[in-house]
Amino acid sequence: MNACAKACRKEVLTGDDAILLEHADQKMELHPLFRAKVLSAIVRYYKRMADGIEDEKKDGSVSYLLSLDKDQLTRDERNGVCGTLIRCGHFSEAYEMVCRYGLEGLPVNLLLRLCGRMLLQNLFDRDDHLLYLTWYVFEHEKPDSVILDYLCEHFNGTVDQMYRVLMQGLRLRVETYDLEERLVAQMLFTGNTAKLDRVFELYASRKKTGEIVVRAYFTVKSVEYFLENRPTDDKVFAFLEGAVQGSSDRERIPDIYLLALTKYYATLPELSEEQRRLCQSVVDVLLDAGMIFAYFKDLARFIHIPGNILDKEIIEYHGNRAVRPYLRLRILPQEEEFHYEEMRLVYRDIYIREKVIFEGETLEYQIEEEEDGVRKTKEKGEISCREIPGRSRESRFAALNEMSLSLKVNNETALREKMREYQKRDAAVSALFPIA
Repeated sequence: MNACAKACRKEVLTGDDAILLEHADQKMELHPLFRAKVLSAIVRYYKRMADGIEDEKKDGSVSYLLSLDKDQLTRDERNGVCGTLIRCGHFSEAYEMVCRYGLEGLPVNLLLRLCGRMLLQNLFDRDDHLLYLTWYVFEHEKPDSVILDYLCEHFNGTVDQMYRVLMQGLRLRVETYDLEERLVAQMLFTGNTAKLDRVFELYASRKKTGEIVVRAYFTVKSVEYFLENRPTDDKVFAFLEGAVQGSSDRERIPDIYLLALTKYYATLPELSEEQRRLCQSVVDVLLDAGMIFAYFKDLARFIHIPGNILDKEIIEYHGNRAVRPYLRLRILPQEEEFHYEEMRLVYRDIYIREKVIFEGETLEYQIEEEEDGVRKTKEKGEISCREIPGRSRESRFAALNEMSLSLKVNNETALREKMREYQKRDAAVSALFPIA
């Protein structure tokens, strides 16, 4: 006992000291407090031996550590034993300790060695403990291709975590399996789409794509463009064009595809003949469904839009279907006071109000929503009469606007001429289209 106590007090134990302490622990009934000191000294010796600082014991083995009851050790002592086992090549035993006691406090460089060996030993089969160990090493140490290969095949975490794994895997040129598809699907499901375009580009170029995932991607991009006014790449609209053209029944195409495509067409300076025909057929479907939007007037440069739409200005409000909007408006210079009018829900959370405005008039509006019993203004603006370039000026509305403009500039000759033309057209319509 005196020899054991003397050995425990040494800063550096020899191989003989370690044999003595092991023999005392195995053969004698030691007091728990004294035994804890003995175990601590033995673990410290083996750690130094594994580091190459001490000469090995005569038998050169770590059999004592393998047979040791690890439950009786402190956290630091268990970490010392586990680290020693890794250094000495006893990876399976060290991995069992990690699974049972955790990896807190273990050096990451040792965990990297353990992780790589266990992946090869398990032939990359999925194991939840090993997967967590692999991710821990990835976060805290520069990973190698073996670890990244395993993570790409099995790891599912947050969008940011999976994106980091994917980018690192591409840099090291490892097989990414279906990680792109899993990540695209998760981004679409969670709404975390900040890096969606980059991942989808990789998915579309490297893998055989799934129709459901592709359609979901383009649906999300259409929603972002049409409802949220986010800029969108032209390739999205190229896909939408192909999807609509390739369908024999336009009414079976998702409405959001039709809306995003026609809104995009309204921003273009020119359309090809094929695009004009496609746009006309799509707008006809939308009109039959009762959907009218402010950008339809911009499409009149390319296709036929009914006169009852072109003769009006459209107030369009993107609100919330669950909250009713209240529209207050007045038309200057005739009206001084605001009055309320109803808005019509045309799609999702989009409301419209159509209003005839003549040349020289200005429509001022305010849109309110009720919050805690009080109506608060959410949007306000003003609209003036807007003539569509290239539109036929033979409609009654155009004629009335021309008369109003002639009156405004005191051109009586032009005013009389426009009034005579209006009477002729009105008489012709009455004669050609009598009301039964």
